[in-house]
Amino acid sequence: QYMYDIDGCLYWAVNYWTGSEWRTSDNDFYSGDGLLLYAGHRFGIYGPIGSLRMEYIRDGIEDFEYLTMAEKLYGREEVSKVLSKVTTGVLNYTDDSKIIEAAKAELAQMIMNAEK
Repeated sequence: QYMYDIDGCLYWAVNYWTGSEWRTSDNDFYSGDGLLLYAGHRFGIYGPIGSLRMEYIRDGIEDFEYLTMAEKLYGREEVSKVLSKVTTGVLNYTDDSKIIEAAKAELAQMIMNAEK
């Protein structure tokens, strides 16, 4: 979203389950699609439990905030240099967690250095 100046996020459903949300979904979508929350009663929790998918969405939102903060401090060109280590487009990206974490650490260091 950052690379393409997209300023919104839409997720079509967060609790799309039929019957028990803890069984395999009966829909024609990808596994887990439409299921960001699960009922907590199975585990003695009154309220929803977030899914791993929801945690990853949250992580992505936090990454976007890092990029935005760094851009305000250093400009888009400098931030793009860091981002290009992780991705250069929608279909061209790394899934190497070490590279991703190193880029996040670099952004964090940039932000902290600017705040000194």
